[in-house]
Amino acid sequence: MMTEKMVFQYQYERESWLRMLAFLKKEMVFLKIRLSEIIKNESDNKLLEQVECFQNSFLNIETTITLLQQEIREQYILTSPRNKAEEAIAIKLLERHNRLRDEMGKMWEEFSSIQDGFCQYFLASM
Repeated sequence: MMTEKMVFQYQYERESWLRMLAFLKKEMVFLKIRLSEIIKNESDNKLLEQVECFQNSFLNIETTITLLQQEIREQYILTSPRNKAEEAIAIKLLERHNRLRDEMGKMWEEFSSIQDGFCQYFLASM
């Protein structure tokens, strides 16, 4: 059974995740602006191919961010204090929360890797 302290801790963690995802969304906007600046005057096919790969990666990350935000909000509603869950439901919510924690870590790693690769590639090509 989930105690009130557990519910508050999970809510705090989910709010933190939502803030992180909002930050990542803003960073994606900056990366896409930078990408458009880079290709504005380029005609090198190899560079354009790499730009397309980055653009696809950015779209994948944005989709993942949106899905994670939606799932976090759904879970937030399910664990709100007015929704006292039965033990079986509480166990499923905890499992889902733990899975979300893992997915958030993977999301951060993926974003960091793509952002780093983006910056390194274009610095090297200049």
